[in-house]
Amino acid sequence: MKFIAIVLFLLFILPVIFQLAAGYKALKRKIKLRFWMVCTISVVTQILASFFMLLLMSYNASKSGINDGLGFLGVQLYGVLILAIIIIVCGIQLVVYKTRKL
Repeated sequence: MKFIAIVLFLLFILPVIFQLAAGYKALKRKIKLRFWMVCTISVVTQILASFFMLLLMSYNASKSGINDGLGFLGVQLYGVLILAIIIIVCGIQLVVYKTRKL
């Protein structure tokens, strides 16, 4: 069960880490991806991770006999929170880049 918790945590955190690292490099033109593409990849990856987490939790709940869906709501709300953080990070990176460029 601890392994699943670690995997769940990493699935939610990896898009944020990718956005921080690749977003900075895209703004500095150190990689071939454009900044909007990096943001899109982060957002889509987060949405897919939330969906995958829902499927994984559903499988584990049915396997263990849990009929309560409140845990699903918590995971999905956490996914929405991380998605909001990714969008805020994209905005902050873009604003900092624009203000330093002037």
